Amino acid sequence: MARPAKPKTELAQRLVELRGVENREDFCARLGISEGTYANYERGDRIPDVNLITKVSLSEGISLDWLLLGEGPMRRNETPALPSDKAGTRKLIWNIAHAFWSNLPRRSKPEEVADQFVEMFDYLAQKDIGEEAAAKVIEFGAEQLRRSIKK
Repeated sequence: MARPAKPKTELAQRLVELRGVENREDFCARLGISEGTYANYERGDRIPDVNLITKVSLSEGISLDWLLLGEGPMRRNETPALPSDKAGTRKLIWNIAHAFWSNLPRRSKPEEVADQFVEMFDYLAQKDIGEEAAAKVIEFGAEQLRRSIKK
């Protein structure tokens, strides 16, 4: 058996990722295309047409933003990692605000703090990351604001 070629394009890489460990024969049978055709798409030798892209998106529940652009979650039904209840959301906001404020110089303007905080909240709320990574993001945002104040 020949060694698999590295995908030539980002779209080809996402098509490989989409199929995952499922064998090509079963995957292609479900989509109603030939294995050879899909192999060309996975290698990046050919670009799938809009009909196949639509079929893959609908049948597999794949986000078109992810498939075509590599942006956002892979699956359409994936939602941001926000808490589902008011108390959880309140705690998340409080923790981010507290950690962010504690990293800022006290002469920070409220508008700058609010704008930076909202950007960080939006970023952290859409990512499923651990507390250590969230702390690094908050420190980075605070450092950016510190530097903008010194100018």
